[in-house]
Amino acid sequence: MNTHTPVAPGDRAPAQRTGRRTTPRDGEIGDRLRLVRELAKVTQSSLGKAIGVTFQQIQKYETGRNRMAVSRLVAAADVLNCDFLWLATGETTPGNPQTQTLSSLLEAAGEDPRILHAAQALAGFKPDQRDQVLLIVKTIEAVNAKHAERRPPDLRELRPVRTNPTHL
Repeated sequence: MNTHTPVAPGDRAPAQRTGRRTTPRDGEIGDRLRLVRELAKVTQSSLGKAIGVTFQQIQKYETGRNRMAVSRLVAAADVLNCDFLWLATGETTPGNPQTQTLSSLLEAAGEDPRILHAAQALAGFKPDQRDQVLLIVKTIEAVNAKHAERRPPDLRELRPVRTNPTHL
């Protein structure tokens, strides 16, 4: 018995599993896509419309659940005015300070999205407000560095304290 369903010309054939799964690199691309999109203050919906996919698909790209075709990646880089090489690989283009700054931000943020949101908020502050916040951050950084310099005493340098067992 033939179970093959004929497909009319121009119609897409039934989907077949290709065995391709997402990789950690897909997640890294998604992280960079989300960073650039948020810094550009572009919604998932508007980015999706601009590159021809739904906002749900953008969510899947950003979380690394779906692979992103190169054509879509190029389109996203164009829409977000971002360097394609950096978006695709994380490598900075020589002489492009934008990609170096974005790489530093992403590395500093690690797994904590609050850092990216703080950077976004800081960018919208007035210059004097930004200077005040940066002064606070530098002060905290200096205090942390000072505490890091303090080492606990070397226990080998401490003399044993003799106790009289009758006084316990």
